Amino acid sequence: MKYFWFFLFPLFSLFSKESQIFQVSTFSALMEGVYDGSMTYEEVAKQGDFGLGTFNQINGEMVALDGVFYQDSPNGTLSKVQPSETTPFAVVTFFKSSFSQKLLSSKNFGHLGKLLLPSIVQKNTPHALKIEGSFRHLHLRSLPKQEPPYSDLVQAVKKQNEYDFYDIEGTLVGYYFPEYLNGVNVGGFHFHFISSDHTKGGHVLEVSTKSGTCYFQPCENLKIHFPNSSSFAEANLSEDLEEIHDVEQPELKGY
Repeated sequence: MKYFWFFLFPLFSLFSKESQIFQVSTFSALMEGVYDGSMTYEEVAKQGDFGLGTFNQINGEMVALDGVFYQDSPNGTLSKVQPSETTPFAVVTFFKSSFSQKLLSSKNFGHLGKLLLPSIVQKNTPHALKIEGSFRHLHLRSLPKQEPPYSDLVQAVKKQNEYDFYDIEGTLVGYYFPEYLNGVNVGGFHFHFISSDHTKGGHVLEVSTKSGTCYFQPCENLKIHFPNSSSFAEANLSEDLEEIHDVEQPELKGY
C-alpha cells in the first residue's frame, strides 16, 4: 500500500492517531471518476472510529460514529457496513474533542459555517467536528451505484437521491479542511448526518439547527492511502477543483 503523510504540526505528534486524519485516496480522484474501492472497511476501521466516505462504485454514503460504520440507502435508511466492503474514498480519525462550542439556532448551512468558523483558530489545520443537536431541517443525499465506464462526479450527482428530515435529533459527523487542501479533500465544511437512533442519515446538502454542541478536534497529521490502480495513476487530478464545491456544498454559494 502507498501512503503519504502531510506534516502540519511539530513532529512530536507524528504518530499520535488521536491527532491524525487517515484518508483513502483524494477527493479530486473521486471527482474524476476513480470509483473502484481500494481498501476494505476492515482496514479503514483500524485507522479511525469517526468519519465519512463512500463505497465501491460510490454506492451510497458512509458515516462512522463511535466505531460503528453505516451505509445509507436511497431513502436515507442506514445499515451497518460489512467489513469486507471496500471504499474509493473515506476520511476517518479517532475522535477526541479538544474544545467545544454551544450552538444556537442556524438558518442554513452557510449560517452554520459562519457560527463555527470563529472557533477554528488554527484555520490552516484540518479539524474533525462532531455536532450533537436538534435539527429543524436536513436536506440530504445518497449517490446511486455507478457502472463502468464511469462518468465523473459532476455527472453522477445529477442522478443523486435527495430526501428531507424535519425536527430530528442526531449528529453531524464532519471535517473542516482549509482551502489550500481543496482537491486533497473538500475545502471548507463537509458533513454527513446520523440520527440519534442510528436509523437515518446521508450527505448533508442543507441544514438548519435548533440547538446543539459542536466538538472540535484539530488534526495535525494527515495520512493518505493512494490507490494502486491504473484509473488513479492516469487520472488528471488538477482539473476543475472549484467544481468540488458545486458537488459537495451547493447550498454554500453566495456565502
